[in-house]
Amino acid sequence: MKILRYWDLASKGIPYTRKHIIHLVKTGRFPKPVKLSKSLGPSTAVGWIESEIDEYRAELIRQRDAAA
Repeated sequence: MKILRYWDLASKGIPYTRKHIIHLVKTGRFPKPVKLSKSLGPSTAVGWIESEIDEYRAELIRQRDAAA
């Protein structure tokens, strides 16, 4: 299992800002991150499980194809 940090998301085709990702997570439209540190402050290190990001992208493609 590989963990992707925020700056890794762009290489996976996810060019969203941090603010947009937070909004998508809160609305259940983006995979939840995992905490990588025990800090409770706003600078808590987080990452995303690569397979969940890959599934998110695959779902976007399925939605696009279903709408066509």
